[in-house]
Amino acid sequence: MPGVTKLLIEKAVQNMQYRMDSERRALNINNLKSFAGLIFGFLIGMFGLGGGFYLTFKGYNVIGIIFSSSTLVTLVMSFIYGSQSKRNGKHRKEELINQS
Repeated sequence: MPGVTKLLIEKAVQNMQYRMDSERRALNINNLKSFAGLIFGFLIGMFGLGGGFYLTFKGYNVIGIIFSSSTLVTLVMSFIYGSQSKRNGKHRKEELINQS
């Protein structure tokens, strides 16, 4: 069957282009999600701390301190969790690469 080799190579190139485009779209979406997470985390942190300071200065000392400290603890814990999950993901990729 003449031309089969050429057809197979064209299909392989199309498949490769499709995979590369899919990976590029996935990376762009992940970057957008990361950036949006940073922005929303910053906004939540600023509103939480600002609200806590506002309550403290208005005379609600205990509630203001609890509000501010809980915001700080939440932000620190999410940062630690994100750092650990990123590190675990890198270790997992290395394990998969070493196994194959």
